[in-house]
Amino acid sequence: MNSLRIPNIELYDILIVISRKQTIEGVEKGNQFIWITVNNRYTDETVLEGYYKDGLVYPTEELLDKNYTLQSLTFKNLTLSKLKVYSKYQDFSRQVIPSKPSDEGYAYKTAHITIRSVDTYETLYSIKDQLPENELIFVEKDKTLYIKNNYKLNLISGGGT
Repeated sequence: MNSLRIPNIELYDILIVISRKQTIEGVEKGNQFIWITVNNRYTDETVLEGYYKDGLVYPTEELLDKNYTLQSLTFKNLTLSKLKVYSKYQDFSRQVIPSKPSDEGYAYKTAHITIRSVDTYETLYSIKDQLPENELIFVEKDKTLYIKNNYKLNLISGGGT
């Protein structure tokens, strides 16, 4: 991050996305890139945004020839206010971890929706009491989408593509 020459601002919001190619069922999918967004925490102004490659940020897609991952983070000469690290492969088997921070004045530019997936309706029915209220669940066999609301499973849509 030091090589990016980010303007000196008292508080930053920083988003880093590391995307990697994967082989799924014998087919290579996805792209390898690093995306960085830096915002001024007070004004919500974007001060830097783009694809990272070789110490620079580009506005157009810059694909990488290697897979990258975070091994460690080192912070120097700063006060760390908040840090959240997420992974596509987080374990959501018990619940979806709320991502809203404790203070109400926080504004964020990214959000997520998690939809649990189960193989059959029988599996869904067997775990319904452990599911949080208003969670979305996709039944793969029937291609149906349910939501748990008022302790009941309600069909939202299903059967189609």
